[in-house]
Amino acid sequence: MRQIKKNMFHSSVVLSFFFMLQSIAFAASPVILKKEVSAYRDQVEACIHFSGEPSDDPVRAAQLKREIKKFCPGIPQEGKRLREKYKNDPRTIEDLDRIAAEYRAAFGE
Repeated sequence: MRQIKKNMFHSSVVLSFFFMLQSIAFAASPVILKKEVSAYRDQVEACIHFSGEPSDDPVRAAQLKREIKKFCPGIPQEGKRLREKYKNDPRTIEDLDRIAAEYRAAFGE
């Protein structure tokens, strides 16, 4: 029984160390987006957030409607514009692909 507990302890220490290393590696390599791509990502995330928030409260529903009108228009067009602008920048196109995938997953477009 003592050996089993000892093995379990060592396994948990090894796993903890592994996950700690994964976290450090992830933090050490942050994704740095171009300023306008970052702003586009923020717009898409806000649109998705406000569009997906249900509300039975008429006041909150009106606020959500305003936020949706603020953030959601023009997203596909802006994505196309950025793709054209950065067509020779594979890293930025990859970032735009990720953002577009989030948008499609939320809205099926």
